[in-house]
Amino acid sequence: MNTGAFRIIDRLGVPLGALSVDSRRVNAATAFVAYPGESDDGRNYINEAVAAGTAGVFWEAGNFSWRELWQVPNVAVPDLRAQCGYIADIIYGAPSKRLPLIAITGTNGKTTVAHFIVQLLAQCERDCGMIGTLGAGMPGHLAPLANTTPDAISINDCLQQFIRQGAKAAVLEASSHGIVHGRLNGLQMQAAVLTNATRDHLDYHGSVEKYWQAKAALFAMPNIANAIFNADDELSQRLIKSAAQPLTYGKKGNALKLLEFATVAGGMQLTVDGVLGKRNILLPIVGEYNAYNFMAAALVLTTLQISVEDILQAATRLTLPAGRMQKINAAPKIYVDYAHTPAAMTAVLAEARTLAGGGRLILVCGAGGERDVGKRGEMGLVAATYADVTIITDDNPRNEDPEKIRNEVGNNIPNAISIGDRREAIATAIEQLTAADMLLVLGKGHETTQQIGSEYLPFSDADVILEVLAEQGEQGQ
Repeated sequence: MNTGAFRIIDRLGVPLGALSVDSRRVNAATAFVAYPGESDDGRNYINEAVAAGTAGVFWEAGNFSWRELWQVPNVAVPDLRAQCGYIADIIYGAPSKRLPLIAITGTNGKTTVAHFIVQLLAQCERDCGMIGTLGAGMPGHLAPLANTTPDAISINDCLQQFIRQGAKAAVLEASSHGIVHGRLNGLQMQAAVLTNATRDHLDYHGSVEKYWQAKAALFAMPNIANAIFNADDELSQRLIKSAAQPLTYGKKGNALKLLEFATVAGGMQLTVDGVLGKRNILLPIVGEYNAYNFMAAALVLTTLQISVEDILQAATRLTLPAGRMQKINAAPKIYVDYAHTPAAMTAVLAEARTLAGGGRLILVCGAGGERDVGKRGEMGLVAATYADVTIITDDNPRNEDPEKIRNEVGNNIPNAISIGDRREAIATAIEQLTAADMLLVLGKGHETTQQIGSEYLPFSDADVILEVLAEQGEQGQ
C-alpha cells in the first residue's frame, strides 16, 4: 500500500472516478494530472481543464505556481510523473492486483511474445487484454496507441476495462522509455520477462549501458511474482545473479532448456527439457528467435497454472503478429518484417537466408530519422553479410535529411542501390525477382503510415507489395 499516494488523494478532498492527462477529457468526477512531458508541459493546459469542469488538479510542484483564478481543488506534487502510477492504482481500484499482469521488456521480441501469450491463452479459453506496439484492447479490437507503453493512467484504465470485459489476464509491453518515466509504477506483476538487450534508442539513453540500466530497472521494482529471463542474453545473465528465483529459458535455461532446433517444412521443430517435460515440439512458425519467443510465452503460461498439455496443444496453432516475418506472397517468396536494429536484422536475415534456399535474397531496408545514428552502419554491415542485393530506401525519415540516412546505412554495403521513394524501391525489387528468389522488406512491418517531416502519410509495406504485384501482373511482368 502506498500511503503517500493515499495522502495526496486525501488532500484533494473530492471524490474521484478517474484521472486524465488530457484537459479535454475531464469532468466533475475526473481529476486533471499536469506534469512536464518530453515535448509539452501538461501544466500549460490547467486553464482548459478548469474551464472543462475538472474535479480537481494534481500538478507537478517544481518550477510552477498555482494561479488564484483557478478555483478548483488542487494538490502540488513533487515528482508527479513518478507518483502518477501509485495514484492511478488507487483511483482505478488496483486493477493489476485483480488481473494477472505480464510485463515484457527487451530490445526485440516484445510484441511477438505478447502476441503468443494472448494466442496461447485464447486457445486455452482465457481472454487476455493487450497493451503494446500493436495497440490496446482485447484480441481483434486493438485501439492505436501513441507509445508502446502508455502513461500510467491509461494503463490502469485499460486494465480496469479488461476486467469489465471478462479478461483473465493482461500483457503489457514495457519499453525502456516507459520504465524510465515510471509508467509501470504501482503495478502488481504476475510475471516480468526480459527477451534480450542489444542496442537501440541511444538517441535517448546516450549509451548502451544506460539503455540496459533502463531495462534492468523493471526487475528492481517490487511486486513482481515471477522474473523470467533469456538465459542466453548478456543483460539477463547479469540480472539472474541478483534475482531471488529466476525462471530462465534458452540453451542455458533452467526452467526451459533448448536442446535442439531445426527449420522444417511448414515451420520449426525444437527439442526442449524442463517444465514442459522433455519434448519435441513442432511449431507452424519460422525463425530460431521465435523459438525463444515461444519459450518465453510458454513459461509465462506455466506461472498462470495452465497445464503442459494445454500449452502444447495451443502451440500447434500459433501464428506470428502482423509485420513479423509476414508472408505476403508465396512464389516468388516475399516477406515483410519490423526489424530495425542490427540484432533484429541479423536474426531475421539469417532465417531469410535459409528460406531463400538456393535463390537470391533481395533486401529492401532503411533506417528511421532522428533516432540512434550509430546503428545505421551496423545495419548496413548486417545487410551486406546476408543479402545478395540490397536496396536502401527511406523508412520514417522524420525531419532528418533522407539522403544522409540512406548514405549512412549504405556505406558498408558494396553495390547498394539507393532509391528514396519507398514504393519505387519495393517495385524495383519485385521487378528483379525470379521464381527462385526471395524478397524481404524490413523496418516498418505492421505500420500503416510513413513519417516524412511532421506528416504521417498512408503507407503499408504489405499493401504496396500486393499493389505492385497486381500492377506488374497486369503489365505481363
